[in-house]
Parts: sequence; structure tokens; C-alpha cells
Amino acid sequence: MRRRRLMWRVAALGLAVALVYMVRDLSGASGWDWLGAVGGLLALGGLAGALAWPDGRSATAKSTADSQLPARAEAGDVQAMVTLGRQLWQESADPAAAARWLERAAEAGDTGAMATLGLLLADQGDRAGALRWSRQGADAGDTDAMVALAQILRAAGDGAKAEKWLRRAADDQDSTAMYYLGELGEEQGDLAEAERWHRLAAEAGDEDSIVWLGSALEQRGEKAEAERWYRRGALEGQAESMNCLGRALLDRGQRDEAVRWFRRSAEAGDADAMVRLGILLDERDDAAGAERWFRAGAEAGDVIGMFNLGTVLDRRGDREEAARWYRRAADEGDPDAMVNLGKLIGADDPTSAEPEQWYRRAARTGHTGAMVNIGTTMARRDNPAAAEVWYRRAAREGDADAMLQVGFLMQGRGEPAESWFQRAADGGNIWGMCELGALLQERGERDEAERLYRRAAESMHPTALFNLAAFYDRQDERPDAEQWFQKAAERGDTDAMNRLGDFCRERGETKTAERWYRHGADAGNATAMGSLGRLRWERGDEAEAKRWWLRAIEAGDPASMYYLDELTPYTMDDEAAARWYRPGAEAGEPGAMHLLGWSLREKDPAEAERWYRRSAEAGSTFAMQSLAIVHKTRGDRAEARHWFHTAAEAGYHNAMFSVGLFDQEDGDLASARLWYERSADAGNVFAGYNLGRLHEKADELAEAERWYRHGADAGDPLAMNGLGILAERRGDQRRANRWYRRAIQAATPEQLEELRMDAEERAKLTG
Repeated sequence: MRRRRLMWRVAALGLAVALVYMVRDLSGASGWDWLGAVGGLLALGGLAGALAWPDGRSATAKSTADSQLPARAEAGDVQAMVTLGRQLWQESADPAAAARWLERAAEAGDTGAMATLGLLLADQGDRAGALRWSRQGADAGDTDAMVALAQILRAAGDGAKAEKWLRRAADDQDSTAMYYLGELGEEQGDLAEAERWHRLAAEAGDEDSIVWLGSALEQRGEKAEAERWYRRGALEGQAESMNCLGRALLDRGQRDEAVRWFRRSAEAGDADAMVRLGILLDERDDAAGAERWFRAGAEAGDVIGMFNLGTVLDRRGDREEAARWYRRAADEGDPDAMVNLGKLIGADDPTSAEPEQWYRRAARTGHTGAMVNIGTTMARRDNPAAAEVWYRRAAREGDADAMLQVGFLMQGRGEPAESWFQRAADGGNIWGMCELGALLQERGERDEAERLYRRAAESMHPTALFNLAAFYDRQDERPDAEQWFQKAAERGDTDAMNRLGDFCRERGETKTAERWYRHGADAGNATAMGSLGRLRWERGDEAEAKRWWLRAIEAGDPASMYYLDELTPYTMDDEAAARWYRPGAEAGEPGAMHLLGWSLREKDPAEAERWYRRSAEAGSTFAMQSLAIVHKTRGDRAEARHWFHTAAEAGYHNAMFSVGLFDQEDGDLASARLWYERSADAGNVFAGYNLGRLHEKADELAEAERWYRHGADAGDPLAMNGLGILAERRGDQRRANRWYRRAIQAATPEQLEELRMDAEERAKLTG
């Protein structure tokens, strides 16, 4: 008994401390959350202690009592019947048995059993039985029964009678009845009456009414008053109020305190709070914490939690589990999950029809990103008309990326695209800004072009930074160009790393040049690998140069094939081939098979061809290209075209270029342009020059300049020379000379032979 009295005193002390905290909180004082926490802990601890020690029973008493419920109920204990019936219903274990026990208790006069039995029977579709038992309890004065009766009447469409019973229960201070009266007022459009009842219910401690009232106050702009109500509910341990308090705090920038309340709400089981906590932790780069709470929210059934968990898993490369969670969210109707699931499936299996099915489901909800993806799918199938329909549909809904794609389609047809790029830029699309900037730069509107490139660069996207740097590079404004290439490189743009290496190499800073080339090469940039090989060759390190050129060739850098073939007397003997590639090739690795074939191309062409074919049949697009070259060399154009085309359809940009050459040789210039454009867009350095030449011959000088510039930006000296020729045709000799100079500096010995007769005569290197 002494312990019990002590615990009651502790509880009383805690309540007093909490009351002091609430007074200070209402007065606007801050920094006293610890006081409220101490008070709450004392009150809860004291209350728990007082209840735990009334007669010295152990913690196993409840479980023992639960196991005895059926026996007590059979013995006629009415309260045991009620408790057992409610347990069986709530756990969905045996609704029929639940109804029997509740009915026995109700027949014994227990009004609580009458209320619960009424709701259970209504749930089972027995409206007459539900009304009978709930009315009997209500007539006996049980407020739970009155509320149950009102719910049954509301469901039956008898709102007037339902309101009468709710008012009777509310008169007896039943907060649940007050909440439902607030709901009725809202349904009837009487928001003042709704708020009056929700306020009364909130003052009585009803969590749903506290949240409703706080939300209504927020919508009216009374954010401080809303936060006060959320805090009151939160301090009473209400999970949803904690979540709402976290949102209110986040809105006014109190992120740390918001995290604390989201965490408390999440720990209390609120799924929405779990997801919100995950989002904040993700923003703090706490990947493990974010995944933990997204997973908790997802497993609790929160669709956004499922989607966010999929995103986290996708980001770290766990594609199988990511797809599982995207699919669960998509099955629940989340259009973002449908789009991401489609992308994931399409990346794993480009031939699958399932991605388009998901995109179409998402598009039916109005998801513009899904419409854009359908358009892209159509474009990949060489169906630009269908692609444009979907792009324009998304553009009408305001999707800036769709506007950009419409611009690209129109540009590809030779139609004016500037207005679409302008619309995309106005919509915040950084690539629209860059495309518009390029058009304006070509027209000589330098300042406006610079403004657009700078707007795009504000996103700090590496490619946008690179584009701004390339703008200054084209203007021959080297200090600004180098500054922005540096920023792009620091954010991972490998083309910027390669260009910085070029700048340093031109100044004779070979150590710094090598550092930048190596950064780009290590990150997988084929051009940087080739540049690094060339630099090592110039410094006398033949073995290292060859190693990097081989890597560059496999990564798709055509210039490295020239370096290795022309600058070195390199043919791999059998011993070296075995050491380098044969083990991997014989193990079935496509890349090793291709490189083994390539290394044997002069010593044993027949064996080289066999390895090319094995590698190509295993899916190596590089081997397909090499095999096509073998067939073309021996005059078998049909077989050569087959392998070029197969590699091109698989996405290899050099093969696209080769298909374009075939079409040009056959006189199909429209098809040649299409393949050159696809090749250039996919990263082929030389396609821009060929496109420029086609347009120049057709006297389409604006398009010629655009594609020469595309090639020049990629480092092609022939395209640079083309820009010089166009500038000279316009009478701009100074700009022409700059391009001729750059072409000669960038050219390989083989390319110099092509340029020398024209570019060296034109460029006044001292001018």
C-alpha cells in the first residue's frame, strides 16, 4: 500500500509539472519541451506504478485472465462475455461466436454489449437486429449505444434520426458523438456548426476532432492556433496529432523539432509520419534511416512509402526489390510508381511490352511524364507521328519536357522549333534553355544566349554547366570556359574533364592534363581514355598508351583505333593474346572475345573473324561493328549492312553512323540524315560533320552550322574546319581563322592531311 501511495504522489507531481509546461507553452515561451517531457514521464510512470501495485499481482495477471475468459464467460460472467465477444470480432477470429457472446451479455442487460452487437450485426448486413440491439442500449441511456444507433441510421440514410441520437449522447458529454455531429454539419455545408462540435469534442480530448480543428484553422491561416491544438493532442500521446504538429513545424522551418515529432508519431504507428520522417532523413543523406522508415510505412500499407522505398532501392542498385515495391504501389494506383516500374522493366528488357502497358495506365490518370515515355517508346520504334501525338498531349498539360521533345521532332523535320524550345525554357526545362541558347548563339545573339545558358547552369546539373562552358569555348573566351568546365568536372561531367585535359595539354601542363584525362578515363569516358593514351604515347610510355587505347576502343572511341593502328606497329602475338584476352574469351565474355579477335585481325584474319562472330552473337555491339567491317572490306555489302544495322538497333552510335554512310553511298539521303542524327544524339563524334556536309551541299547553311557545331563541340576537327568555311562564306574571316586554328590543333596526323590543303591555307595563324 505504501508503494501505491508513493506512485500516486509521483503521478500528481508529474501532472503539476506538465501543467506548468502547458501554461508556458500557451504563453508562447520556447525551449521548455524538456519540462513537458519530464512532467509527462512522471505522470505516466506514477500512474503505471499505482495501477501495477494495488494488490501485488505479477505482470502475467492479464495474460492469465485472458486465458480464463472463455471459462468465465461460460460460467456466466457478463463482463467476460463482452470482452471475449469484442476480442473475437476485432481479431476477425470468429464473428459468429463473437455475436453469440455479445448477444448473451446483451440479454443479460449489458448496454455496452448492445452497442457493440448493433455495430457487428450492421457489419454483417443484419440491419433489423442491429437497430433492435443498439436502440435497446440507447433507450437504456448508454451513450456508446446511442452513437452506434446513429451510425446505423446514417448508413440507412436517416440523417435526422441519427442527429437526434448523437445530440442526446453529446448532451451526456460523449466526445465521439460530438465528432460525428461535426461530420454531419460538414456534410450539410454548415461549417460553423461543424467547427463548434469539433471544438467541443477536441476540448473533450477527441483526437480526430483535434486534427480536424487544427486543419480548419490552418486553412484559415490561423497557424499558431492550429499548432496549439496539434501540440495538445501530441502531448496527450495522439499519433496523428504528433504527425500534424510535425508538418506544422516543418512548414515554419523548424526541421529538427519536426523530425522529433514525426519520429514519435512513427514510433506510435502512424504510417504517414513514417514516410515523412523517411523523406527528411533522405534529405539529410541518412540512407539507412530513410530506408528503415520508408519500409515501415510501406509495410503498414502507405502507398507513398512503397514508392519511396522503391526509389531508395532503385538508387542503390537493388532493382529486383525496387521493382517489387514499385509494383505494389502501382497496383494500388500510384501513377509515379507505374512510370518508374515501366522504366525499370524496360531497362532490364528493352523488348518487353510491359513498360508501355504501365505508361498507358499512368497516362490515363493524366500523368504527363507517362505520356512523354509513351512518346519516347513510339520514337524508338521509328514512329515519329505517334510520338508527336503523345508529346503534344503532354505539352498541352504543361509538361516542359514534352515541349522540348516536340521541338526536337520539328527540328528533325527541318521546321522552326524555337517557339517550342522557348516554351520548354519558360517552363523551367534546363535543356530547353540550352537548345534555345544554341539557336540564339548561332544567330549572333550572344548576350541572350549567355543568359539562357547561365539560367540552366543555376541548376548545377553537370551537363548544364558543361553547356555553359562550351558556350564560352565556342566564343573563344577561354578563362570563362575553363572556369565552368572546372565546375562541371567537379560534379562528375567526364566530357568536361577531357576538355580541361585538352586545355592543360595545349599549355604544356602535361601533368595536370594527365590528371584530368585520368579522372575522365577512370569514370568511363572513351574520349578521355584515348586522350590519355595519346598523352602517354607522347611521353614515351608505349605500353601504357596501348593499354588505354585498347580500353578506349572497347568503350567506343574510334580515334583510338587510328592511334593504335597507325602510330604503333602493334599486332598481338599468340602469347600476348593468351595473356590478355584468351582466358576471358574462352570463358564466353563478349568483350574479351571481341578484343581477342581485334588483336588477331592482321596475324590471323580468319580466327579474328570467328571471335568477332562469337562475340557478336553473344550481344557485343562492338563486335557486330567489327564483323560488319570485315564483310564490307571483302565486298559483302548485304552481310555488312545486316551487322551494322543490328548493332545500330541495339544502340551503338558508331554502327548508326556506318548505316548512315551506307545509305548515303546508296543515294538515300533522307535515311542517311536520320541515322546520322541518331548517331550524333547517341554520342558519335563524327556524325555532326557528315550531317553538316549534307546540309551544306543542300545550301541549308543554318542547319549545316548547327551540326558542324555539334561535331566541333565533341572535338571533331573536320567539323571545326566546316565552321571555319561557313564563317568565311559569311565574310567573318576572324572567326573563320579561329576555327581553322582549333581544327589543326585538334587533328590527328591522318586528319591533318585532309585539312591541310584547305584549312592551313585559310588560317592566318598570326592573325
